[in-house]
Amino acid sequence: MTTEERLEKLERELAESKRRNRWLLSFVELAVVGLGLFWLLTKIPASAAVAATAAPTPKEIRANSFVVVDEKGNSRAMLGMVKNKNTEMVMLKLFDEMGNSLAMLNVGKDRSMLILHGEGKSRILLGVSKDLPGLLLLDESGNPSASLGRLQGRTKAETD
Repeated sequence: MTTEERLEKLERELAESKRRNRWLLSFVELAVVGLGLFWLLTKIPASAAVAATAAPTPKEIRANSFVVVDEKGNSRAMLGMVKNKNTEMVMLKLFDEMGNSLAMLNVGKDRSMLILHGEGKSRILLGVSKDLPGLLLLDESGNPSASLGRLQGRTKAETD
């Protein structure tokens, strides 16, 4: 196999990986939003839904942060503005019944990141910072087990 053939094969594989990553990111975003909406809709009691339809609905609600709590008063979701290194970001964070983070989506001017948690630890990080996309998979101990990213115009993939 010649060098040109190897490069063509690598370019095909890279294009396929990019396509899969776009689909994965879209699926994960839809899944997080869908699960959040499903959870919210199943937690609204029927009496509250009836009362909400009877009262006039404001056209707009403005706040810096919204916190959704369960019937025990535990925070289950948070949507708000956070400041991180002189950059304001919108953050959506979902929690389990014990208060452990399940997922977090940060969107800012220069970067966006989706973090999925398992057993209270970050397991999947997907982000873009100044046109530098990256995917990082972590093992049970929090150590990187696989990564895919683009740095200095080159795509880089690593696994353990």
